[in-house]
Order: sequence, then C-alpha cells, then structure tokens
Amino acid sequence: MRLLLVKMSSMGDLVHTFPAINDALQAHEELEITWLVEEAFVDIARAYPGVKATIPICLRRFLRNPIAHWAEFFSAIKALRNMQFDQVLDAQGLIKSAIVSRLTGCAIRNGLDSVSAREGLAAWFYTRRHSVPRKLHAVDRTRQLFAKALAYTLPEGRAEFVLASTPGIQKTMEPPYAVFLHGTSWQNKQWPERYWKELAQKCAEGGYALKFPSGSADELARSKRIAEGIENSAFLDKVPLAELLKICAGARFVVSVDTGLGHLTGALGVPVIGLYGPTDVKLTGIMGLKTSNLNAGFDCAPCMQRKCTYWANKDSELVQPACFTALTPETVWREVQNYLEIDQTKC
Repeated sequence: MRLLLVKMSSMGDLVHTFPAINDALQAHEELEITWLVEEAFVDIARAYPGVKATIPICLRRFLRNPIAHWAEFFSAIKALRNMQFDQVLDAQGLIKSAIVSRLTGCAIRNGLDSVSAREGLAAWFYTRRHSVPRKLHAVDRTRQLFAKALAYTLPEGRAEFVLASTPGIQKTMEPPYAVFLHGTSWQNKQWPERYWKELAQKCAEGGYALKFPSGSADELARSKRIAEGIENSAFLDKVPLAELLKICAGARFVVSVDTGLGHLTGALGVPVIGLYGPTDVKLTGIMGLKTSNLNAGFDCAPCMQRKCTYWANKDSELVQPACFTALTPETVWREVQNYLEIDQTKC
C-alpha cells in the first residue's frame, strides 16, 4: 500500500510523528510511506528510517505570496496527483493541510474528525474521519490516528523512537559538553536569561563545555550574553541540521525549553531536561529514552498563552514569565545531576 503522509510542519510536530510511523511499518510490512513536508523541515523527515521518500512543498512561501509562488506550488501538487497514492493520511489536522490532502486527488483521505482536529473545518476535506481524544500527548494522539486509519491494533508500551540508531549519528570523542536550547517561537516559553546564565556557570564549574545552537541573530546574541565570562563556549550559528544532530547526539546532556529541536534531541536518546512553564507537559512534553520534563509550579501554569498576563507587584522578585519563578537554576542543575548519576549507573 502506497501512503502519502501529510505532516508538513513544524519541527516538534514532525518528531511527534516518528513513533506512529514505526508502529505502522511494524503492522504493515508492505506499507510504503511518502512524507509530504514543508521544505524547511525536509531533512528531519529524511532522517527517520523507514520512510520511502520525502517530498518538499513550498506551502509557507505560497501562503505569504501566492502570486510569486503560484506556479511552483501547483507544479508540486500536479506531481503528487500523478503519483496516485492508495491513501492519504493528514496527521496535522489543519485546514491548510486538509486542503492539500484534497488537492492530491486521492480517493481515500484519512484525518481527524471535527471534534478531534485542531481546526474542526479540516474534517470536511476527508473521506474517512477518525476520533482521537484531545487530552492526550501529541505522540499518543498521532499513534492512535495512524492505528485507526490503517486498521491495526496499537502496540502496548511506550512510544519507540529509532532515530538514535540512524547511520551517521554517533557520539563524538570530545571533552564532555552540554547543549543549551533556549530559542523558541513563543517568547513566553523562554526560560529567563539570568537563569540560563546561572545554570551555565554551574555547568562550567562542573567541568562541562557549552554549545549554543542558534537559528537567528537574536538567539545568537542571547547565547553570547548567557555565556559571557564563561570559557569553552561554542556558538553554533545556523549550523546545517545533519551536523547539528551529530553535535546534540554527542552531548553529555541537553537543557531545552519547549522547542522543536529539544523534541528532536529527545528522539536521539540523549539525556534531555525540558523546561515547561506556559505549555503543558502532558500534551507536548519532550519524549525519549532519557528525558525529564520539569513543570513550573505556579497557580496559572500551564496557561497555554503566548503572552504572560500575570500581574505581579512591581516590587516582587518574580521573573518573566512569572510561572518560571519556581523553576530555578538550582532545581534544573539538581535534575541534571540526578540524570547523569542514573545514566552512569546504567553504563
């Protein structure tokens, strides 16, 4: 069976799809999966073993400027129609992904029903609609959707990520280092900069070098402020994804906010400490063999809001966003040490 998987973005959402792909390939040996993915994230889809082919699409560019990218976008759609897939599975659940699924011309189009999808109108474009509870982790929701769409029993046990065994991703023989992932699309999800500085100092005192990936000028500037005065700090500005994966795979541990690269690193099997304030660990916590997610203990967390609306007394020592006040560098460093001790015991 030739299946077109529509899950175009973002990085974290793509990673959340990995275990479902693994389930499906184990259930159906004859299954051939082609993954339709936003062009900026095609290397992530290609990194996962078992996917037969990946097709990049310029949907974001097309939506920003339809006139300029009209011909390129519909040329890609025409190529999809000519491939004649047996089924389409939209694992994104948005109106834009549902429309793309419809444009493929495939007669069997699977997706979430109007209650389960993030955008209920998306269900209108599917021929087969599936109900999946919304109050589940994104990984578990996607696994259930795949199982229902492809008619197999969901395997018991934890989600399996096999990215760590992908050829070309091995640990490097360097002095021990940590990776800090502080960049995120929501400003509200950013752990306070002064907390990062304190944690960086503790890591340096513990004998760890630091590496700071950055995808923008703002992230690079923040990395340099965090590492000011700390030796053995490396700033990785817009490093290609394949190289970045190798760097993260070689880390002794990673500390990450709720961001796509943090989720991808968790799939590598590296010890990852996730820092969660406004977003919900139960829905989007970093998953993997060696992950630990720390919740900000605060009355209004998780609020799921892009902007903090908590109004504190101006004389208060609360940081911004306020919910991270309870998630201190001491707490994070203690969790890092706990995980390193556990990992060393297993070795």
